[in-house]
Amino acid sequence: MSSALHKISQYSIRNLSIVAIVLFLIISMAYRDSNRRYRQDPGIISYDMAGYYAYMQAFWLNGDYSFSFLTSRSHQSGLVHMQDAKGEHVFVNKYSVGPAIMLSPFFLLGHLESYYQEVPHDGFSYTYRFWMCTGALLYAMLALLILRKLLLTYFDDKVVASVLVVFIFGTNLWHYTVDQPIMSHVYSFFLFGLAIWCSQCWLKSSKWRYLIALALTCGLIGVTRLPNMVFFLVPVFWGVYNGESLKERFLFLMKNWKQIIVGLFVFLIPFVPQVAYWHSQTGFFWVEAYSENNENMYWLQPMIAEVLIGYRKGWLIYTPAMLLGLVGFYPLYKQYKSIMPVLLVYLCINIYVVACWGCYWYGGSFGMRALIESSIVLSYPMAALFHKAYQVVWSTILLSLVSLSLITLNQIQTLQINQGVLHWGEMSREAYWTIFCKIPPLSEEEMKERDAYLLKANPWEESSRKVYQQSIW
Repeated sequence: MSSALHKISQYSIRNLSIVAIVLFLIISMAYRDSNRRYRQDPGIISYDMAGYYAYMQAFWLNGDYSFSFLTSRSHQSGLVHMQDAKGEHVFVNKYSVGPAIMLSPFFLLGHLESYYQEVPHDGFSYTYRFWMCTGALLYAMLALLILRKLLLTYFDDKVVASVLVVFIFGTNLWHYTVDQPIMSHVYSFFLFGLAIWCSQCWLKSSKWRYLIALALTCGLIGVTRLPNMVFFLVPVFWGVYNGESLKERFLFLMKNWKQIIVGLFVFLIPFVPQVAYWHSQTGFFWVEAYSENNENMYWLQPMIAEVLIGYRKGWLIYTPAMLLGLVGFYPLYKQYKSIMPVLLVYLCINIYVVACWGCYWYGGSFGMRALIESSIVLSYPMAALFHKAYQVVWSTILLSLVSLSLITLNQIQTLQINQGVLHWGEMSREAYWTIFCKIPPLSEEEMKERDAYLLKANPWEESSRKVYQQSIW
């Protein structure tokens, strides 16, 4: 018995990154089963999540592509009023079909269990919601396993374990996995990691199976959230850092032009359900549903400062652990300069794109949710920072304490958003510091003090985007 325990302990020491992922799975499943949000109606099938979920109910159950339940049930949103090809007025779901494609197997499991549990087979029973939560956990676990494999190519297990712990418990990825599991971000996070892995395998071997897998993955990235296609820069230019490596990459792409052409057709496959839906409802093969809803890009008015450090939804305010990744770009350049340029270039371009969206605060959310999946590129510089720090005792202790503090802050803010202490859309500098690090529930007086500092303009109006610049400071 003691020998077996010794072997387990030795394995755990040598595989701390696996222990971190197992710890995530245990805690997240315990949270799911104790919180039981899947027992709440509408619970996780509400607002944006209902828009993503609607495709599964329509495709697998009732064929109602008018999505009438989005207007017949409470706490729903997503239908956009527009004219079809015949000039008639129709309603179109503005949300993309990607998350529904990835969650369909779990929807079917929920449907099967509804018969076993003898509950309504209508797509809204708790069995469906339970399997939606489970699906999100599975994709998160797979994403972490892929990220572990990617990082182990460059860094040792202790460093990789540290990065995984920060990503698991120190970012809003946790919230969008366990509290809002039908939102698109955890699935995009998984797809981003998978795309990097497939591209590295294809660049090394030129094998068809990796190219096909990469093309399908990129198609799913696009049909899950269209602006995320900016990420394609990363797999295409991975390892390009000077003129010679750029020339070699172009020669490689030209040599494999047949695979690339086939890959372009494979890339379009995940878009078929989306295009088919648009055409069936409107007669058009392409619909810009967000634009039809007066939600637009403002390319000449990027709100970069607000996206990064604004108190309303600032990335580095509500996910300060990402500072570790930003600081890590310098040690990454020193350690692996071949992968640093594409990560930095992509990050800058993506932040600009995110900041140009009219609703730069991205509706009701916890922090800057639009940067959750793209933060995967910061895992490399973050790992480089940990690797550098772990060479000296004092820097090891310092970075460990900083990481623990950032994780603690994230968990407190996650609790605050779930308890309504951290407002979903109207936070200001004064409101933030009024509730800073206060554990819910707060007293009535404390909540009134917070309310006095909340932003008062219409939180959904893009025209008021400039008004909220004051929220930075």
